[in-house]
Amino acid sequence: MSNEEIINSLRKNKKSTNNYRSNYISNLFTRTLIAIIIVLVSAIYINENPSNIKKYKEKIFESTISFAKISNMYNKTFGKVIPFEIDKGTTKMVFNDKIDYNNIEKFNNGFKLDLNSNIVMSLYDGIVVFIGEKEGYGNTIIVQGSDGVDIWYGNVSNTSVTLYDYINKNDMIGEALDNKLYLVFNKENEYLGYEEYFK
Repeated sequence: MSNEEIINSLRKNKKSTNNYRSNYISNLFTRTLIAIIIVLVSAIYINENPSNIKKYKEKIFESTISFAKISNMYNKTFGKVIPFEIDKGTTKMVFNDKIDYNNIEKFNNGFKLDLNSNIVMSLYDGIVVFIGEKEGYGNTIIVQGSDGVDIWYGNVSNTSVTLYDYINKNDMIGEALDNKLYLVFNKENEYLGYEEYFK
């Protein structure tokens, strides 16, 4: 390679680096402007009428965000965040495609199952949006499906998931204490029956 070719190659690299920097700065500037516009429009909307504050609080602070819908929309529009699969090892736990239980009965806003095994696996794909104590249900894991249904798994110990994990159907999420599992199916603050989920 001659000196002239090397110099031309370096000039091309410098131009592409400058283009990358200018694109980065313009994207950052655009995002900042959009954020400022959203804040200003929100402030104007709130100050316009006192009743708007109540509406704003209801929409922003009291309604739930569908992380699963946002994730699906993002993946369809832009592709996956990580464009390749991460190898999680060669072994994978495999479970039946149905929860094995003896008895099911109504309990609070959901259902109580007497399980044959203490293993709790997910009924559908979704994102873990809550892990913690829920009154009457004990330690609870809430998984939000792409259809907007929140499935509560109550009375669960030894959780094998963390907050905002994406889990697949039949993935193990924990163990039921005393082989009792509490399930709640909730969509937009409306409680649903279990029949569709146990087909």
